[in-house]
Amino acid sequence: MLTAVTTTVVTLFLPKTYMSLSRISIEKDTSDIAPLLGMKSGPTAFDPYFIQTEFEKIQSQKVLDKVVSKCNLTEEWGDLYGDKKSLTDIEARKILEKAIDIRQFRNTSIIELRVYERDKILARDIAQALAEVYQDYRTDAQKKRVEIIDDADLPVQAVRPNIPLNITLGVIVGLILGVGLAFFIEYLDQLPK
Repeated sequence: MLTAVTTTVVTLFLPKTYMSLSRISIEKDTSDIAPLLGMKSGPTAFDPYFIQTEFEKIQSQKVLDKVVSKCNLTEEWGDLYGDKKSLTDIEARKILEKAIDIRQFRNTSIIELRVYERDKILARDIAQALAEVYQDYRTDAQKKRVEIIDDADLPVQAVRPNIPLNITLGVIVGLILGVGLAFFIEYLDQLPK
C-alpha cells in the first residue's frame, strides 16, 4: 500500500511533458551519370545506411544551431535551466539534442521528428523548425527530394508522466512486496525458537 501511494503521489507531482512531431519524406540522391556507368540509381538502388546517415545530418551541429537561433531557445530555456545570461548557444544545443527523438516511420523513407518539451507551443515550434531547417540544409538540387509531409501540431495532452502506468506499476510492485513480506514473516514464525 505504501509503495502504491508513494508512486501515485510522486507521479502526480512530476512536471508534464508534451510531444510534438513533424514528418518529412526524403528521397535518395541520384547521380546523372550513374546509369551511364552501369550503376543502379533511383529507388531501385539499395543503400542500407541512407536513412541512418540522414538521421545524423538532422542531429548535426549546423542544423541544431540554426534551430536554436530560429526558435530563440537560449532565451526560452534561460529561465528554466539558468538565468538568461548564462545559457549559451552550445548549452541550448545540448539540451535540444536530448529533447529530440528521430525515428524512421515503419520501414519507409519518411522520418518522424519528435520533440519532447514542457511547453506544448514550444514543442510544436521546435518540431516545425527542425523540419524546415533540415529542408533548407540540403542543397538546391537535393531540396526537391525533401518534402515536409506533416507540419507540427500543438500537442493535446502530456505524454509524460504516464499516470495510469505508474500507478498500476506501483500497485503491482506493492502487492508483490506485501505478499513477499507476508511469506517471509510466516517463514520466520516457522523457525525453531
